[in-house]
Amino acid sequence: MASKEYSHFMIKEIYEEPCVLEETLKESKHSIKVVANEVALRFSDLLYVIGSGTSYHAGLSFQYAVSKLMGFYPTVIPASEFISWLPEQIKQAVLIAISQSGESIDVIRAVRASLSKGIYVVGVTNNSQSTLANIAHTVLLTHAGEERALAATKTYSAQLFVLSMLATELAYISKTIDIKTYRKLMNSLNNAPTMVENVISQVNEIIKEVAMKFVRSNNIFILGSGSLYPLALEGALKIKETCNMFSEGFALREFLHGPMQLIGPETLIIVLAHREFGVEPVKEVISKLKSFDAPIMLINDAQITVPIADVNISLPKFPGVFSPIIYVPVLQLFAYYLSVLRGLDPDKPTKLSKVVK
Repeated sequence: MASKEYSHFMIKEIYEEPCVLEETLKESKHSIKVVANEVALRFSDLLYVIGSGTSYHAGLSFQYAVSKLMGFYPTVIPASEFISWLPEQIKQAVLIAISQSGESIDVIRAVRASLSKGIYVVGVTNNSQSTLANIAHTVLLTHAGEERALAATKTYSAQLFVLSMLATELAYISKTIDIKTYRKLMNSLNNAPTMVENVISQVNEIIKEVAMKFVRSNNIFILGSGSLYPLALEGALKIKETCNMFSEGFALREFLHGPMQLIGPETLIIVLAHREFGVEPVKEVISKLKSFDAPIMLINDAQITVPIADVNISLPKFPGVFSPIIYVPVLQLFAYYLSVLRGLDPDKPTKLSKVVK
């Protein structure tokens, strides 16, 4: 037993997410404003974002938020590829390096290469004593506490949260959003800990039943648009890590361009939907997939009704740009329960390690 209350650390850490977001909000509010001002001063048209695995997916969510709020597209590159993609000659630039442990060798190598070219480095990590924290120019801490399960859950949520606040501050400093929009977005983020707590409480038993229903699925595909596309990638990664089965994330309509050939009655399709990313495309894709007898689980913000979906899970209203913050616990819970039902230990995938060296 991981504790008196929980069978595994993974489920315990999912339930800790509301407190983690609250702590991150309290401890990081000032530092995010400072870092946002530093970044705004230093980048002209080059803002790189790197990470590996889950941290890379958090970077993609940050890219989406910045593009929507600022009309500017950061370049997000897997940390292991960054050095190969880095130009020989580079103008003034900023690198945001994301690593839960702050010790990922691919991230550290990329940061050292950036420092050698005069790039200003912001580290986003959960470890204040890590190599990343020590070599970056400035650091944003996620305040998630120790994470014992191998699959990142609460640390990913904290990354999403910190990066969402950073994107909002950058947009306000850059005057691409006005004070009214800024306050509205920050108010939503201030309410996020309570909303996440409510979501976990409301969907836990439902997700447990859904996992029992689909435990014999051969493959799982997760589809999403807008900010929910990076989350589709992250959800699929969690299933790979903890359930030892094939799962893949796709952009909603991109799935129709080839991968749809793989579906059938034993292939679960999870569709992530939000009213801001379009209702009709969701209905059209689900209708197409159901024609091949694929079971569908729809996770949405209570604004989309698709009667032919096998499972409908409705979440509270939340800004689309930051929607992964309240959607992610649902996918994490699903991966957890599916893993347990398959007779696996979700805390200790046999071929993986917490820090990739």
